[in-house]
Amino acid sequence: MSERNGSEQPKHRGLIVSIFLAGVICLAVWLVYSHIHRTERNNAASEYENKGFIECVSTSALIDAPTCLTKAFTPPYEQSTDYYDLKAQQDMAKWALLMLVVTAVGVVYIAITLKEAASATLAAQDAVRVTRQIGEAQTVAYPVSNRMTIELFRENGKHCGVLIISHWTNAGNTPTLDFGATHRLKIKVGDEVKLNEPLPTNVEEGLKTIDPHNLATLHSELKDSRLADYEEAMKDGTISISVEAIVTYRTVFKKVETVTAHYRSVEPRYDARATDVSPFSTRMARYDPDQD
Repeated sequence: MSERNGSEQPKHRGLIVSIFLAGVICLAVWLVYSHIHRTERNNAASEYENKGFIECVSTSALIDAPTCLTKAFTPPYEQSTDYYDLKAQQDMAKWALLMLVVTAVGVVYIAITLKEAASATLAAQDAVRVTRQIGEAQTVAYPVSNRMTIELFRENGKHCGVLIISHWTNAGNTPTLDFGATHRLKIKVGDEVKLNEPLPTNVEEGLKTIDPHNLATLHSELKDSRLADYEEAMKDGTISISVEAIVTYRTVFKKVETVTAHYRSVEPRYDARATDVSPFSTRMARYDPDQD
Protein backbone atom coordinates (compact mmCIF):
# COMPACT_ATOMS: atom_id res chain seq x y z
CA MET A 1 0.00 0.00 0.00
CA SER A 2 2.83 2.39 0.82
CA GLU A 3 4.57 1.67 -2.51
CA ARG A 4 1.41 2.49 -4.44
CA ASN A 5 0.87 5.74 -2.57
CA GLY A 6 4.52 6.65 -3.10
CA SER A 7 4.22 6.15 -6.86
CA GLU A 8 1.01 8.18 -7.09
CA GLN A 9 2.24 11.20 -5.13
CA PRO A 10 4.64 12.48 -7.89
CA LYS A 11 1.77 12.25 -10.41
CA HIS A 12 -0.50 14.22 -8.12
CA ARG A 13 2.11 16.89 -7.55
CA GLY A 14 2.80 17.14 -11.28
CA LEU A 15 -0.86 17.62 -12.14
CA ILE A 16 -1.32 20.23 -9.42
CA VAL A 17 1.71 22.15 -10.70
CA SER A 18 0.35 21.93 -14.28
CA ILE A 19 -3.02 23.34 -13.24
CA PHE A 20 -1.33 26.14 -11.32
CA LEU A 21 0.91 27.03 -14.28
CA ALA A 22 -2.10 27.00 -16.64
CA GLY A 23 -3.88 29.46 -14.35
CA VAL A 24 -0.80 31.69 -14.18
CA ILE A 25 -0.44 31.62 -17.98
CA CYS A 26 -4.12 32.53 -18.45
CA LEU A 27 -3.75 35.43 -16.04
CA ALA A 28 -0.59 36.64 -17.76
CA VAL A 29 -2.20 36.44 -21.22
CA TRP A 30 -5.20 38.38 -19.93
CA LEU A 31 -2.96 41.14 -18.50
CA VAL A 32 -0.96 41.37 -21.73
CA TYR A 33 -4.15 41.48 -23.78
CA SER A 34 -5.60 44.26 -21.60
CA HIS A 35 -2.45 46.32 -22.06
CA ILE A 36 -2.47 45.81 -25.85
CA HIS A 37 -6.17 46.67 -26.01
CA ARG A 38 -5.71 49.95 -24.15
CA THR A 39 -2.77 50.85 -26.35
CA GLU A 40 -4.66 50.09 -29.60
CA ARG A 41 -7.73 52.01 -28.41
CA ASN A 42 -5.73 55.10 -27.49
CA ASN A 43 -3.64 54.99 -30.67
CA ALA A 44 -6.72 54.64 -32.90
CA ALA A 45 -8.49 57.52 -31.24
CA SER A 46 -5.43 59.77 -31.42
CA GLU A 47 -4.76 58.88 -35.04
CA TYR A 48 -8.34 59.62 -36.11
CA GLU A 49 -8.46 62.91 -34.23
CA ASN A 50 -5.12 64.07 -35.71
CA LYS A 51 -6.24 63.12 -39.20
CA GLY A 52 -9.58 64.94 -38.84
CA PHE A 53 -7.92 68.02 -37.36
CA ILE A 54 -5.43 68.27 -40.28
CA GLU A 55 -8.24 67.94 -42.84
CA CYS A 56 -10.27 70.66 -41.14
CA VAL A 57 -7.30 73.02 -41.05
CA SER A 58 -6.49 72.41 -44.72
CA THR A 59 -10.08 73.01 -45.84
CA SER A 60 -11.20 75.49 -43.22
CA ALA A 61 -11.67 78.18 -45.77
CA LEU A 62 -14.12 76.01 -47.73
CA ILE A 63 -16.41 74.54 -45.02
CA ASP A 64 -17.74 75.59 -41.69
CA ALA A 65 -14.91 75.18 -39.14
CA PRO A 66 -17.03 74.22 -36.05
CA THR A 67 -18.91 71.52 -37.98
CA CYS A 68 -15.66 70.14 -39.37
CA LEU A 69 -14.05 69.91 -35.93
CA THR A 70 -17.12 68.21 -34.47
CA LYS A 71 -16.99 65.55 -37.17
CA ALA A 72 -13.24 65.20 -36.75
CA PHE A 73 -13.50 64.38 -33.08
CA THR A 74 -16.57 62.13 -33.52
CA PRO A 75 -15.24 59.01 -35.32
CA PRO A 76 -17.50 56.30 -36.77
CA TYR A 77 -18.54 53.43 -34.51
CA GLU A 78 -15.92 51.01 -35.92
CA GLN A 79 -13.18 53.42 -34.86
CA SER A 80 -14.70 54.64 -31.55
CA THR A 81 -13.58 53.77 -28.05
CA ASP A 82 -17.02 52.23 -27.38
CA TYR A 83 -16.42 49.69 -30.12
CA TYR A 84 -13.00 48.77 -28.73
CA ASP A 85 -14.41 48.54 -25.20
CA LEU A 86 -17.19 46.18 -26.33
CA LYS A 87 -14.74 44.03 -28.25
CA ALA A 88 -12.47 43.91 -25.20
CA GLN A 89 -15.38 42.88 -22.97
CA GLN A 90 -16.28 40.06 -25.34
CA ASP A 91 -12.68 38.84 -25.42
CA MET A 92 -12.38 39.14 -21.64
CA ALA A 93 -15.60 37.07 -21.25
CA LYS A 94 -14.03 34.31 -23.35
CA TRP A 95 -10.90 34.36 -21.18
CA ALA A 96 -13.02 34.36 -18.04
CA LEU A 97 -14.88 31.28 -19.30
CA LEU A 98 -11.58 29.56 -20.03
CA MET A 99 -10.26 30.39 -16.55
CA LEU A 100 -13.53 29.12 -15.04
CA VAL A 101 -13.13 25.80 -16.84
CA VAL A 102 -9.51 25.49 -15.67
CA THR A 103 -10.54 26.32 -12.11
CA ALA A 104 -13.41 23.80 -12.21
CA VAL A 105 -11.04 21.09 -13.42
CA GLY A 106 -8.67 21.93 -10.59
CA VAL A 107 -11.47 21.83 -7.99
CA VAL A 108 -12.70 18.46 -9.27
CA TYR A 109 -9.18 17.06 -9.19
CA ILE A 110 -8.59 18.35 -5.65
CA ALA A 111 -11.88 16.74 -4.53
CA ILE A 112 -10.84 13.41 -6.05
CA THR A 113 -7.42 13.70 -4.41
CA LEU A 114 -8.98 14.40 -1.00
CA LYS A 115 -11.30 11.42 -1.39
CA GLU A 116 -8.37 9.16 -2.25
CA ALA A 117 -6.42 10.53 0.70
CA ALA A 118 -9.38 9.82 3.01
CA SER A 119 -9.66 6.27 1.66
CA ALA A 120 -5.94 5.73 2.16
CA THR A 121 -6.23 7.04 5.74
CA LEU A 122 -9.10 4.68 6.51
CA ALA A 123 -7.19 1.76 4.99
CA ALA A 124 -4.16 2.62 7.13
CA GLN A 125 -6.34 2.81 10.25
CA ASP A 126 -7.88 -0.58 9.43
CA ALA A 127 -4.41 -2.06 8.98
CA VAL A 128 -3.30 -0.67 12.35
CA ARG A 129 -6.45 -2.01 14.01
CA VAL A 130 -5.98 -5.49 12.54
CA THR A 131 -2.31 -5.50 13.52
CA ARG A 132 -3.24 -4.49 17.07
CA GLN A 133 -5.89 -7.20 17.25
CA ILE A 134 -3.41 -9.83 16.05
CA GLY A 135 -0.88 -8.67 18.61
CA GLU A 136 -3.43 -8.79 21.41
CA ALA A 137 -4.68 -12.21 20.34
CA GLN A 138 -1.13 -13.57 20.47
CA THR A 139 -0.42 -12.19 23.95
CA VAL A 140 -3.85 -12.07 25.59
CA ALA A 141 -4.63 -13.89 28.85
CA TYR A 142 -6.80 -16.99 28.39
CA PRO A 143 -8.32 -18.56 31.52
CA VAL A 144 -9.47 -22.16 31.09
CA SER A 145 -11.64 -24.16 33.48
CA ASN A 146 -9.99 -27.47 34.34
CA ARG A 147 -12.49 -29.07 36.71
CA MET A 148 -15.09 -28.42 39.40
CA THR A 149 -15.89 -30.18 42.65
CA ILE A 150 -18.95 -29.93 44.84
CA GLU A 151 -19.39 -31.09 48.40
CA LEU A 152 -22.43 -31.16 50.64
CA PHE A 153 -21.98 -30.95 54.41
CA ARG A 154 -24.20 -31.63 57.39
CA GLU A 155 -24.80 -30.47 60.91
CA ASN A 156 -26.63 -32.53 63.49
CA GLY A 157 -27.21 -35.25 60.92
CA LYS A 158 -28.96 -32.94 58.39
CA HIS A 159 -27.66 -31.40 55.16
CA CYS A 160 -27.30 -27.67 55.53
CA GLY A 161 -24.70 -26.42 53.08
CA VAL A 162 -22.83 -26.73 49.77
CA LEU A 163 -19.18 -25.98 48.96
CA ILE A 164 -18.27 -25.39 45.29
CA ILE A 165 -14.67 -25.22 44.06
CA SER A 166 -13.69 -24.44 40.45
CA HIS A 167 -10.12 -24.84 39.18
CA TRP A 168 -8.69 -22.56 36.49
CA THR A 169 -5.51 -22.25 34.44
CA ASN A 170 -4.24 -19.17 32.61
CA ALA A 171 -3.33 -20.62 29.21
CA GLY A 172 -2.40 -17.19 27.79
CA ASN A 173 0.88 -15.30 27.65
CA THR A 174 -0.02 -12.36 29.91
CA PRO A 175 -1.53 -12.24 33.41
CA THR A 176 -5.26 -12.19 34.12
CA LEU A 177 -5.94 -9.24 36.41
CA ASP A 178 -8.84 -8.83 38.86
CA PHE A 179 -9.84 -12.45 38.30
CA GLY A 180 -13.11 -13.33 40.01
CA ALA A 181 -16.29 -15.30 39.41
CA THR A 182 -19.83 -16.09 40.41
CA HIS A 183 -21.04 -19.69 40.80
CA ARG A 184 -24.72 -20.01 39.95
CA LEU A 185 -25.98 -23.10 41.72
CA LYS A 186 -29.11 -24.84 40.47
CA ILE A 187 -30.64 -27.88 42.20
CA LYS A 188 -33.48 -29.81 40.60
CA VAL A 189 -35.56 -32.68 41.94
CA GLY A 190 -36.99 -34.41 38.93
CA ASP A 191 -37.96 -31.59 36.56
CA GLU A 192 -38.66 -29.05 39.29
CA VAL A 193 -36.10 -26.39 40.13
CA LYS A 194 -35.74 -26.25 43.90
CA LEU A 195 -32.82 -23.89 44.23
CA ASN A 196 -31.27 -21.31 41.91
CA GLU A 197 -28.76 -19.09 43.68
CA PRO A 198 -25.81 -16.93 42.48
CA LEU A 199 -22.89 -17.37 44.89
CA PRO A 200 -19.89 -14.97 44.95
CA THR A 201 -16.47 -16.59 45.05
CA ASN A 202 -13.46 -15.96 47.28
CA VAL A 203 -15.33 -13.46 49.42
CA GLU A 204 -12.61 -13.41 52.06
CA GLU A 205 -9.72 -13.24 49.56
CA GLY A 206 -10.98 -10.88 46.90
CA LEU A 207 -9.96 -10.80 43.25
CA LYS A 208 -6.93 -12.70 42.03
CA THR A 209 -4.10 -12.25 39.54
CA ILE A 210 -3.11 -15.36 37.60
CA ASP A 211 0.26 -15.34 35.89
CA PRO A 212 0.68 -17.16 32.57
CA HIS A 213 0.42 -20.98 32.86
CA ASN A 214 -0.39 -20.78 36.59
CA LEU A 215 -3.35 -22.29 38.44
CA ALA A 216 -6.04 -20.71 40.61
CA THR A 217 -9.05 -21.95 42.54
CA LEU A 218 -12.32 -20.17 43.17
CA HIS A 219 -14.63 -21.34 45.92
CA SER A 220 -18.08 -20.36 47.09
CA GLU A 221 -20.26 -21.62 49.91
CA LEU A 222 -23.98 -21.76 50.54
CA LYS A 223 -25.65 -22.46 53.86
CA ASP A 224 -29.32 -23.29 53.44
CA SER A 225 -31.48 -25.49 55.64
CA ARG A 226 -33.67 -26.36 52.65
CA LEU A 227 -31.04 -28.90 51.59
CA ALA A 228 -32.31 -31.21 54.32
CA ASP A 229 -35.60 -31.47 52.39
CA TYR A 230 -33.84 -33.14 49.46
CA GLU A 231 -32.53 -36.13 51.43
CA GLU A 232 -34.89 -38.62 49.81
CA ALA A 233 -34.02 -37.31 46.33
CA MET A 234 -30.33 -37.87 47.15
CA LYS A 235 -31.09 -41.45 48.13
CA ASP A 236 -33.11 -42.40 45.03
CA GLY A 237 -30.93 -40.41 42.59
CA THR A 238 -33.63 -38.01 41.35
CA ILE A 239 -31.64 -34.95 42.42
CA SER A 240 -29.49 -33.13 39.85
CA ILE A 241 -27.02 -30.31 40.49
CA SER A 242 -25.65 -27.87 37.91
CA VAL A 243 -23.27 -24.93 38.30
CA GLU A 244 -22.53 -22.11 35.87
CA ALA A 245 -19.20 -20.41 36.55
CA ILE A 246 -19.22 -16.83 35.25
CA VAL A 247 -15.66 -15.44 35.32
CA THR A 248 -14.67 -11.84 34.70
CA TYR A 249 -11.11 -10.55 34.45
CA ARG A 250 -9.12 -7.63 33.09
CA THR A 251 -6.34 -7.98 30.53
CA VAL A 252 -3.09 -6.03 30.38
CA PHE A 253 -4.73 -4.14 27.49
CA LYS A 254 -7.33 -2.79 29.99
CA LYS A 255 -10.18 -4.78 28.50
CA VAL A 256 -12.72 -6.56 30.68
CA GLU A 257 -13.48 -10.07 29.44
CA THR A 258 -16.01 -12.70 30.49
CA VAL A 259 -15.68 -16.50 30.36
CA THR A 260 -18.32 -19.06 31.33
CA ALA A 261 -18.10 -22.76 32.15
CA HIS A 262 -21.04 -25.10 32.79
CA TYR A 263 -20.91 -28.23 34.96
CA ARG A 264 -23.52 -30.74 36.07
CA SER A 265 -23.64 -33.74 38.35
CA VAL A 266 -23.02 -37.22 36.94
CA GLU A 267 -22.87 -40.58 38.69
CA PRO A 268 -24.43 -39.44 42.00
CA ARG A 269 -23.88 -41.76 44.97
CA TYR A 270 -25.42 -42.09 48.38
CA ASP A 271 -23.55 -44.00 51.10
CA ALA A 272 -25.75 -44.38 54.16
CA ARG A 273 -22.78 -45.64 56.17
CA ALA A 274 -21.09 -42.22 56.10
CA THR A 275 -21.38 -40.41 59.40
CA ASP A 276 -18.70 -37.72 59.56
CA VAL A 277 -19.29 -36.47 56.01
CA SER A 278 -22.26 -36.22 53.71
CA PRO A 279 -23.41 -39.57 52.40
CA PHE A 280 -24.14 -37.89 49.05
CA SER A 281 -21.37 -37.38 46.52
CA THR A 282 -21.23 -36.72 42.79
CA ARG A 283 -18.78 -36.01 40.05
CA MET A 284 -19.18 -32.74 38.10
CA ALA A 285 -18.75 -32.97 34.33
CA ARG A 286 -18.46 -30.04 31.97
CA TYR A 287 -21.07 -29.66 29.23
CA ASP A 288 -22.20 -27.26 26.54
CA PRO A 289 -25.74 -25.93 27.24
CA ASP A 290 -26.18 -24.97 23.56
CA GLN A 291 -25.76 -28.63 22.52
CA ASP A 292 -27.54 -30.20 25.45
